[in-house]
Amino acid sequence: MDTNQIIYLIGETNFIVDLGYHQDKNVTYLFDLVLAGRINLVVPELSLHEMWGVFTKKSKKRLDLSIAIKEEANQMKRSDHGLILSEQMKNIGKLIEESVNKDKEIIDGFIQSIKEVSIIIPYTTEIHKNAFLMTLNGLYGLTEPDASIYESINAFVKENNGVRIHLNKNTKDFDKDIIHKEMNEFGAELYFDSGNVIKRVGELLNKK
Repeated sequence: MDTNQIIYLIGETNFIVDLGYHQDKNVTYLFDLVLAGRINLVVPELSLHEMWGVFTKKSKKRLDLSIAIKEEANQMKRSDHGLILSEQMKNIGKLIEESVNKDKEIIDGFIQSIKEVSIIIPYTTEIHKNAFLMTLNGLYGLTEPDASIYESINAFVKENNGVRIHLNKNTKDFDKDIIHKEMNEFGAELYFDSGNVIKRVGELLNKK
């Protein structure tokens, strides 16, 4: 196949989170196209690590709730009625902990499935160095880990031909003139709306 005809969908952390937590049906549809072999998904390695960070933050809130429920349950043992309610509350706390462990298994399997069907951009020393220099440049206004994710994407689009479509929902940090300019220079397409990406991908697939 002509490498110029290959369609690369470059996701980032928000794409992975939306997919993992079923937050955007358009992202799910795009992933179905990946599974069908019609487009190629590209993901920075760092975004997979960030997915674990999102899960950890969500889990901590639930585990904190479980601890609070158990502590309250221990305070309610003084009467027969309180003892029964205490045991019920402890069971609720236990169910919360079990749900966190179950979700951990699901997220672990999800990330593994992403690795199996995607091109993973490795987080190299060179990317780390360039990202650090980027954080010192006020034109970008990027901090970590956004700088490393953007530099990972830069590294991929510079080295690969084909139609390179980058979906990035982080308009606050990435919708900047210098980023648009660089993406254009690299021949990559930058979108901030998943619906527009579906339209663009549809146009490309209809031409094949």
